[in-house]
Amino acid sequence: MISFWVFGMCNNFAYSVMLGAAQDILKRSSESTLSGSNSTDHCDKEITFRDCAPASVGVVLLCNIVPCLVVKLLCPFFMHHIPYAVRHFIICVSQTASLLVTAYAESVPQALIGVLLASFSCGFGETTYLGLASHYSK
Repeated sequence: MISFWVFGMCNNFAYSVMLGAAQDILKRSSESTLSGSNSTDHCDKEITFRDCAPASVGVVLLCNIVPCLVVKLLCPFFMHHIPYAVRHFIICVSQTASLLVTAYAESVPQALIGVLLASFSCGFGETTYLGLASHYSK
């Protein structure tokens, strides 16, 4: 029972991080220089302008939802041919790759690829681990 809780927490970690950091992902990867400036963030006392980005946060949210939904729709048709060990390996690799790609992205499309990987691994992991639960009585 505890192992399924741990699998669930690990599986949803990257997905939740991408949802929570949607605005930061776009802001950081849209900056022209990622290194070299040591400016600190500060709060404005008075907001006199609207801070808009070329890409909306909705882009990140769509990239975080759509692949997960597609995987959950398509997995029942082919997933029974893939062994659980291979599935777990794919999930771990895609989770790790999603975090690394997003962390080191230098452009918005690169960051969105990381978000897509996180969404894929979350959907694939959810269907894998829920299917694995059927092999245990409690």
